[in-house]
Amino acid sequence: ASAKGGVGKTTTVANLGAVLATAGEDVAVVDADIGMANLADTLGIDPDGATLHDVLAGTAALEDALYEGADGLTVLPGSAALEDYRTANLDGLADVLATLAEDHEYVLVDTGAGLNHDAVRPLEAVDEVILVSTPQPQALGDTDKTRSLVERLGGNIAGLVLTRAGPEATTGAVEANVLGRTPDDTATDEAVSAGEPVVSVAPATPAADAYRGLVTALFEVDVTTPETGKDPVESAAATEPTTESGPPEDGTTGVETGTAEPPIGSDAGAAEATAGDAENSGTDTPDTEEGAV
Repeated sequence: ASAKGGVGKTTTVANLGAVLATAGEDVAVVDADIGMANLADTLGIDPDGATLHDVLAGTAALEDALYEGADGLTVLPGSAALEDYRTANLDGLADVLATLAEDHEYVLVDTGAGLNHDAVRPLEAVDEVILVSTPQPQALGDTDKTRSLVERLGGNIAGLVLTRAGPEATTGAVEANVLGRTPDDTATDEAVSAGEPVVSVAPATPAADAYRGLVTALFEVDVTTPETGKDPVESAAATEPTTESGPPEDGTTGVETGTAEPPIGSDAGAAEATAGDAENSGTDTPDTEEGAV
C-alpha cells in the first residue's frame, strides 16, 4: 500500500498473484481501490457481471462477482462506474476477505492512493501490509505516511517493495525493511498496455525475475524460473534498471497496493507491507503466514 498513486501497487498485486497461481497455489486478488478500480484490466479480465462494488452494495452474492484468470487465479474486480462507487459500503470488506480466505491460501488486495476513508478501510481489513513505492523522495514520503498510519491502526507492516529501482536505490523516509526491488523494465509498461502481467507475457525479463523473487521471499513458495541464469530471490533484491527511471504509467494505486494474503485474521483481512533497509542489497524474508495481505 502507499498514499502515493502511480507507484506500481496494482502491477505488484497482479504479478504476485499470477506467479502464485502459476506455482499451483490457491490465490485470490481483490481490487479494493473503490474509486479507481483497474486491477481487472491489468489481468486481462473483462467483468461482464457483478463486481466487488455490487457485493459491498448488497446487490450481488460474492460468488457471482468472482472471475477466473490464468492458471486458476481468482479475481474479484471492482467497478469503474461512478454510480457503483456511490453505493459501495466498505464496512463489508473485511467479511468479504475473510470468506475468500476460507477457500484460498493467499488473498492479495489492491488498495487506493491517499489517506482518506476509502484507502484506510482496506488497511484495517488485512493481516499484513506490503508497502510499495518508487525511489523518488516524494513517493517515499507519501508511502511513509501510510506506514505510520498502519502502525497507528495497530496493523502489521511486512516490508517495502521498491519499484522502478536499481540496487542502489534507498528507502529514504520510509522506516521499513526492503522485501525486494523491481527494475525499471520497459517490458512492464508493455505488459500493462497489453492487459497482462509481465510474468505471463515476458517471463524471461528482469521484471518478471524480480516478481518471482518477491514471491519466494514473501511466501517461501518455489516458483518456476525460465532459463535466465538468475536466482529469483537475488533478482528481487537487486536488479539493475533497464531504462531511465521514472514514475510508472500503469495507473496503479499505491499497496499503494493493496496486496494481501488471505486473512489469518483476514488484500483483505490483512495487508502485508514491506519496508527496507536503505543499505540492504539482499532480500529480507519475513515470516509470512497464509492469510490476507
